Amino acid sequence: MTRQGPDPSIRGACCVVASGSHPHVLRSYAPVRSLAPPCTRRLLDGQGFQGVGSLPTDYGQGEKGSTLSELLVAMALGLIVLVGIYSFYITSMPVYALQDQLLETQQNLRIGLELVVEDIQRAGGNGIPAATAVSVTNSSTGADSFRLLIPDSTICPPPKPQVIPIVTYNGSAANMFLSGGSSCSTMDGKVGIAVTADGLNYRTIQITQVTTTNDKVNFSPGLSPMNSPGGLGADYTGGTLVLLRQVDYTVDLTDPTKPVLKRDLNDGSGAQSLANYIEDMQISLGYDRNSDGILSETGSVANDDEWVFNISSESNAGEAPTNLRAIDIVLIGRTRLQDLRFKGALPAVMDRGAGGTDGYRRKVRETKVQIRNLGV
Repeated sequence: MTRQGPDPSIRGACCVVASGSHPHVLRSYAPVRSLAPPCTRRLLDGQGFQGVGSLPTDYGQGEKGSTLSELLVAMALGLIVLVGIYSFYITSMPVYALQDQLLETQQNLRIGLELVVEDIQRAGGNGIPAATAVSVTNSSTGADSFRLLIPDSTICPPPKPQVIPIVTYNGSAANMFLSGGSSCSTMDGKVGIAVTADGLNYRTIQITQVTTTNDKVNFSPGLSPMNSPGGLGADYTGGTLVLLRQVDYTVDLTDPTKPVLKRDLNDGSGAQSLANYIEDMQISLGYDRNSDGILSETGSVANDDEWVFNISSESNAGEAPTNLRAIDIVLIGRTRLQDLRFKGALPAVMDRGAGGTDGYRRKVRETKVQIRNLGV
């Protein structure tokens, strides 16, 4: 189709080519008054032509929208998807929470064992009698506890002697004089073990006063419950004094909802929490009775191997302290919260029987530690 321009003889006439859905339709408009502004060719998308009139909006015929039923179906499908996502989220949350608690339990066990192992490896030696280096309080119905004596060279660092000779001992006055120049002011309040010259007697004391000018130390029973009234029960003149750390490990079940593994340095600060939600600690001791360097282990009946307390009805009363070589320690940790869908119980370990059914999930870690300073 050929587009014709306006007749120049007719002032104000114009023709317009409409665009959009009818780009080739030519529409003519009647001449306008001479006072009207000249027409301008415009591309229109169904909108009216300013000042002249409007175009018919018959374009877009044949196009279809969404019906109400289609919208409802789409909404229903979207709702089903959302419900599925929400259900997955709700069912996954307990699983994630449980995994977090189990991870926390594993971390608590790891933290507790790391420090226990480190302390056990440093126990004894350096003038500490083997019989006192490790002391275990065994229980067949609850958690065990134990005490370690660890030599502490940081109290009076070298060149001060770490095994200090006792020159004079006065039990009734609760004091002793040490070798010249061997005392230091930081000994005050610290723990030590006094050993007789023949090594047959030993007592743990807490120093309550130090006089460095004459190397005199006091261990008054009225100032520390660790010190016994009436002296140490033997003559310690010519014996030795070793400064040490007395470390106690226990499981505190005061709050049954939050059992805690605690460590007490006996320095006046009290027992400190080491790891939370540790509900049991079991310990057995390995004695190399035949000195072959191997600790036999059977554990079927009492006294059938070289380990004590790994089976019920065992005692280390007749064991030679110098034969002690290793400690087998088991820690049991549990989750903070119960899982009502789970039926668990405290497992039987060594000489302690199993506990009642509850909803706690548990982790068990066991390790054998060689006591480096004994048997060397």
